[in-house]
Amino acid sequence: FFFQAEDGIRDHCVTGVQTCALPISQRIKSYSNWLIIYNNVKTFADIQQYFPYDSDVWGNGSVIITTIDANIANNSYIPAENIIKIEPLTKEEKLQLFSTIIYNTKNYPDNQQSIVIDFLEKLPPFPLDISMAASYIRELNISGAEYLQYRSEEHTSELQSHSDLVCR
Repeated sequence: FFFQAEDGIRDHCVTGVQTCALPISQRIKSYSNWLIIYNNVKTFADIQQYFPYDSDVWGNGSVIITTIDANIANNSYIPAENIIKIEPLTKEEKLQLFSTIIYNTKNYPDNQQSIVIDFLEKLPPFPLDISMAASYIRELNISGAEYLQYRSEEHTSELQSHSDLVCR
């Protein structure tokens, strides 16, 4: 299950907890050790009503929240020891991660160097962003330009429909 917070969870669901969060909670409760990723969360308040804090309702699983909001640590739902600060990847680290996923090696074909570097400059410099982009490109056999087009606002729903390729 993948929620792209930068687009607003409500944009991908019928508004309200009864029509969005409750069916999701009922569906994932049947799975053991589920994973929910809230990506690019602006503030915890944006996801609070969809946050699985009650294992009786949601079952047992894990949550990953990516955010640049340092205040995420100031809430009662997430213990401080569960917060991991991840620094942005360097250009070299982005390239290495992307190449490992796409080409199954830390190196990339020489004829792809400028294309790959230019593409990676257009992505946020965090491991989840790079690995998701590489996984979509590999699994859907699309170009970096096509991925960026799908990632744009007008194609968000198309990209979301393929999220099962990355988050199972």
